[in-house]
Amino acid sequence: MTSDKARRRTAVFSVHASKPDDIGAIEVVFDNQGAAEEFAADRSKDPGVLSASVTRYLMGELGTRRPISWFVDGVEQPRRFDRHPYPTDGSDGPPTGPSTPQQRSRTPRPEA
Repeated sequence: MTSDKARRRTAVFSVHASKPDDIGAIEVVFDNQGAAEEFAADRSKDPGVLSASVTRYLMGELGTRRPISWFVDGVEQPRRFDRHPYPTDGSDGPPTGPSTPQQRSRTPRPEA
């Protein structure tokens, strides 16, 4: 049986698909980053899906959620730190939120 300490250090990778009129939720969880990214890339090509993202968590450890990657039409999108990590429309438009890291850290964001 796995110890509590080992279980807490286990990374898992969730995939979330964004759709025009549906905020959605986590669709599937993987124990392998490559498999999660492959699934997200494929899922982002489905009709009605604007983008799919991969997020990393450590089991049993609060505050370990980290964005890993996001895809539009099967193509991984660049990480940009002047906007939210997972825009849903694939646009390269200007950020709509605060422009400095300190301002962004004070802006409440809903948990996915």
